[in-house]
Amino acid sequence: MKLSSGHFESNAGPILEVLKAELPAAAEVLEVASGYGQHAAYFAKELPDSRWQPSDINQEYFDSMRAYGEEAVGANMSPPLLIDASGEWPVEQVDAVVCINLLHVSATPACSGVLRNAGRILSSGGLLMFYGPFIRENIETAPSNLMFDMRLKQRDPEWGIPDLSRVEEEAADYGLRLKKVYELPSNNVMVVMIKD
Repeated sequence: MKLSSGHFESNAGPILEVLKAELPAAAEVLEVASGYGQHAAYFAKELPDSRWQPSDINQEYFDSMRAYGEEAVGANMSPPLLIDASGEWPVEQVDAVVCINLLHVSATPACSGVLRNAGRILSSGGLLMFYGPFIRENIETAPSNLMFDMRLKQRDPEWGIPDLSRVEEEAADYGLRLKKVYELPSNNVMVVMIKD
């Protein structure tokens, strides 16, 4: 049974354009926290030379991921993988790790886990991509994002919009550095990090 998120319609296209610009040909991509699987199936269909591996900590989403995967053209979307972002991942090597709307709705260990695991499974030149809102130095945070951050912290004090400078600082511990930040609609960005 397919589940759906309203955010998919507004952000899938802009994210895809970044993926087309950044991913190598025939990329092996791990998506962490794939949720219902809409993005995974869409990107697999639109990037037919890639291999898309969806994953999530919530196994109750796996039937939805499989249902979307059946609609993807070709056989380049793998069955869902059980992954806790903060834990150790059962993955050896990929060309890219993609996280969509994860960091602001998770505690610090999830971000640390993504950075640590990405540093391990990405070879030199591999990419780690985060989509979502970020607080950035010398760039005014949109009032809507400040309100969003406050609402998130009310729901869970460990949630909130991440500070990109802090993410960069920790990423360096795992051989990752900032490559580019893409400005996307609705005050979101795509942060692209590269493994040295």
